[in-house]
Amino acid sequence: MFWCLTGVVVSHGVGFSGCGVFVMEAGEFYLRSGLIADNTLLDVDGGGVYNCGVFVMDGVLFRVIL
Repeated sequence: MFWCLTGVVVSHGVGFSGCGVFVMEAGEFYLRSGLIADNTLLDVDGGGVYNCGVFVMDGVLFRVIL
């Protein structure tokens, strides 16, 4: 099974944390013309994208705040 989204913003609200995108081992996710931003890093599993399967971005902006 795979998911494909176009033109979305993957984010969290102020005060919330977690992955923006989480792809499980057998999963596939295709993201076109969107934005991944403002996802707060956790102690484990990262912030913006945590990928164990297939993750493809095309025309996506990725904003990282250190």
